[in-house]
Amino acid sequence: MEGRGRVGLEHAFRKQSQDNHDLPYDEFLSLTTSPPPQGLGLHFKPGEATALFAKVDTNNDGRVSLQELLDHFTTSQDGTEVLPTRKRIALVAHDSFKTRLVEWCLRWKEELGRHELMGTGTTARKVVEATGLPVEVLQSGPFGGDQQIGARISEHRCDMLIFFWDPLATMAHDQDVKALLRIASLYNVMLAPNSTTADMIISNYLVGEEVKVIRPNMAKYIRRDV
Repeated sequence: MEGRGRVGLEHAFRKQSQDNHDLPYDEFLSLTTSPPPQGLGLHFKPGEATALFAKVDTNNDGRVSLQELLDHFTTSQDGTEVLPTRKRIALVAHDSFKTRLVEWCLRWKEELGRHELMGTGTTARKVVEATGLPVEVLQSGPFGGDQQIGARISEHRCDMLIFFWDPLATMAHDQDVKALLRIASLYNVMLAPNSTTADMIISNYLVGEEVKVIRPNMAKYIRRDV
């Protein structure tokens, strides 16, 4: 929800409420579960929608206003987002680990083929050549590729980062690497720094399922007292 922001929420509310009336439960449910831009695209387990309605309806009048929606979704500490079944996976490897990453991609070629792949320069090209899988080729790491992936993560356009980084080597773009790992942790994306972790992630049945994850609330952060 937080990635869509205030404007997106107002647009979805007005789509649902043509005369800007407050929403009873059935219209609230339609608003929250309809796909964007008509709705918020949320997914509920039994009882969750009713609980959310009660939480958002702060004046307990049985209806939810636009202001109540804004107050809830833009001030909660964290928000949730549902990752799609087709995950967006970034592939990165330092020079000494590129061969290892290519071998990993060959081993998991069938599963990776079910998802959307991107990767930094040389790594991405090597994976394409070895596996035949479609991979979006970004810039090389030292030329901004790590920053491109970090931007994708912050825009909620990358769900998993497979980054075989070399802990024994000093890189000219070490600060970019550190920034990428920090942003991946901040946005709670799946992160594998080595083949063992990558195996555990890609072999999990949840990789092919819709998964609810927690995201930071940027709207609250920019309104903090400084």
